[in-house]
Amino acid sequence: MSVPPVVYTELKRKKPSQSLPKRPKTDKSKDSSWEQELNYADLKLHRPSQQESKHGRVKVKDTSASKWKLTAVTLGLFCLALLATAGILTIQVIQRLSQPIIQWHFNDSSIISPNTTTNQTGCHCGPCPEKWLLHRKSCYFFSEEKGTWSQSEAACQTQNSSLLKIENQKMVDFLFRFSLYGWIGLSRHKASGRWKWTDDSDLLLNLSKVVLKGEGKDCAKYTSTYPVFAENCTSTLKYICRHRIP
Repeated sequence: MSVPPVVYTELKRKKPSQSLPKRPKTDKSKDSSWEQELNYADLKLHRPSQQESKHGRVKVKDTSASKWKLTAVTLGLFCLALLATAGILTIQVIQRLSQPIIQWHFNDSSIISPNTTTNQTGCHCGPCPEKWLLHRKSCYFFSEEKGTWSQSEAACQTQNSSLLKIENQKMVDFLFRFSLYGWIGLSRHKASGRWKWTDDSDLLLNLSKVVLKGEGKDCAKYTSTYPVFAENCTSTLKYICRHRIP
């Protein structure tokens, strides 16, 4: 059996006829500036400016501040209105209280104001003296000056009257309509120790709220709380005179 012959061949690599195109060289300085421009543009597009952000915050602050200002102004006007109303009411009350008590009159035909006893010519034509109050056939005078019990009794006598004698509960109810106080014609006699009126009549114990206690308190005064109340005779008080119409 015969062996086939071995043939050896040499392989040669063919060189390319043309070389691959080379990448052109770029200017590094131009690339870096271009990249910086891109980065700056990105920042400029995506990052809001400080003025815009401040402007937004200012708008929010302005809106909240305006609301607070409006609320404060409204409350201020409301408080001023309340103060003005309170001031007007206070002035009216003071003027009402400062009026003389004898000028007050009520819806009662038995009470006549002293102003009704004077005609247009200024002539006094009523049954009571000027500045006196007429009630149920008696004239009453409420003094503005003060004095002791003895001085007050003498002042009433000079006007043809005497210190008030409280005879019954109806008179107490009449006096209660007025906010007043003053001497009345009741005192304790030192000899007998009994309480007597200026007409020498005894005190009747049918009156309510009679307080006649206290050392050295031998005279009586009228108050809206206690119609008969013991007081020191040397105290200086206003007084109430009464004149009976015949």
